[in-house]
Amino acid sequence: MSRRNVKHWNSRYVCVKIGSMIDQLLKKLIPDYDRVNDLNVRRAYGNLSGMVGIAVNAGLFALKLFAGIVARSSAVVGDSINSLTDGVTSLMTMLAYRAASKPADAGHPFGHGRLEYIIGLGVSELILAVGAGLLYEGVIKFIHPEEITFRIVTVIILGISIAAKLMMYLFNKDLSVRIGSPVLKATSLDSLNDVLTSSAVLGSFILSRIFPAFPFDALTTIIVALMIIRTGITTAKELISQIVGKPCEAARKGEVEEAVSHYPEIFGVHDLILHDYGPGRMFGTVHAEMSSRLSLKEAHTVLEHAEEEIFEKYGIRIVIHADPVDLEDPVLERYKTLIASYLYEKGLTAHDIHLEDGILKLDIMLEDDETDREQITAEVTEAVHKISPDIPVQIDFDFNFTEKEES
Repeated sequence: MSRRNVKHWNSRYVCVKIGSMIDQLLKKLIPDYDRVNDLNVRRAYGNLSGMVGIAVNAGLFALKLFAGIVARSSAVVGDSINSLTDGVTSLMTMLAYRAASKPADAGHPFGHGRLEYIIGLGVSELILAVGAGLLYEGVIKFIHPEEITFRIVTVIILGISIAAKLMMYLFNKDLSVRIGSPVLKATSLDSLNDVLTSSAVLGSFILSRIFPAFPFDALTTIIVALMIIRTGITTAKELISQIVGKPCEAARKGEVEEAVSHYPEIFGVHDLILHDYGPGRMFGTVHAEMSSRLSLKEAHTVLEHAEEEIFEKYGIRIVIHADPVDLEDPVLERYKTLIASYLYEKGLTAHDIHLEDGILKLDIMLEDDETDREQITAEVTEAVHKISPDIPVQIDFDFNFTEKEES
């Protein structure tokens, strides 16, 4: 086994062991910890992350503030303030899950789940404010450098901080993956950022001992500040995207479509739209193609079972619309083949192709608004008229509300 493979295997082994330890912890502290769509369970996850974060960051703040003062290092003091901010972030995480777990009421029928995103955005703004303050401090120190005092206790404390933050990163990352939480993901990334910043501070502190004339401390303060600002911007962008409305994830799309299409009475699925009102509060609609020869009662029974299955599996309240399909009309099948062949070359797809009152109607799925709709309409109509010159063609364009699947 090569060194590279050994290193990869060791990293994987460590991650598996940490995951197993977290499993044992969750089993003891959170009843029904695997029911991640349950709002009370999600709140328990948030509380656990918050309490651990407050305890760890409070301790690190006190230690690093002491270390920075005795060493007269603005970078170390700045790192301690960063830990204090992380403690406040952990408190806000707990408040976010408490607010988001409030049940729906008359004024908010979709619940309060998006408060998790809004409070997470507040965390991002706090991170940006800390980064801006440190950047200012670093620039002042760079212009007017001050000599720092080397203390071995400072080195030890920074080493403890790096180890503690690495464990916090792995812990929160594991929790965020389990419950699909952008807030915990942001918290884990912030902890990883702290590992890098504390490492940079430690390196600059040691280099300042070797090269006292160079302003390593001020330069590192500036670098730390820029890294913190970058984390704040990245986190804010993701949370704003959640609030504004982002496409349904390709993996979730596949899960829902599979849950619907595995019923033998359903031939195809399209027009999936999911509305995210916060973790555990997702609503949606989807169209299912079914034989036009099924009775209304038969179709309703199948779709009702599919809706119940999706809610039980994924916690999504979905309404499924039935699109009747005539599979025994040879003329219609010829149109479908012709249109599919043409659109394939364009990287597009069509659905709901049917004849109504002598008009050929169909929907074409677009990936963006830049597609020339008039050209597509003209070319599809021309292709159809080659076999049926007199038939009117009516095309509606749908927008893709889901992420593109990776090829």
